[in-house]
Amino acid sequence: MESKTFKAVLIIVTLVGMGIGLVIFGWNRVRTDRILDKNSDTIEGRVVDSWVHTGSRGGEWPTIVVKYSPPGNQPITRNFDVNQSTYQTALETRKVTVHYWPDDPNISRIVRFETLPFQILIGLGGFILFAGLVCLLHFMRSTRTSEVCKS
Repeated sequence: MESKTFKAVLIIVTLVGMGIGLVIFGWNRVRTDRILDKNSDTIEGRVVDSWVHTGSRGGEWPTIVVKYSPPGNQPITRNFDVNQSTYQTALETRKVTVHYWPDDPNISRIVRFETLPFQILIGLGGFILFAGLVCLLHFMRSTRTSEVCKS
């Protein structure tokens, strides 16, 4: 594969992959909020682990690992992103309130974050995906044109 073709494929794969990833991540968060806003039960969960991700520019994103046992279901252990105050309380008490969907207790949250940033991620992901697909179409046309010219 020549260098130009390799670069084009690398760019296309990156754009499409990033676009799909952002859309899926954002959609999962928005979907979870919509489902739990309509119908959710609560249960007390036990904090089994925790950590804080530190960004390169100093931001911090706390995460806790919670085990909870909805009635009639196997115990579930999940990672949850939380805000700083929930993180501190969870470390002190080792307990949190889990909001879960009774039809599928794996759909759950501890803290309801603002939806707008996740909607923006969906839009940005869609734009990046669209750009990747446009690049793919352009690449396919130019490849087809160059094959016709060689014959």
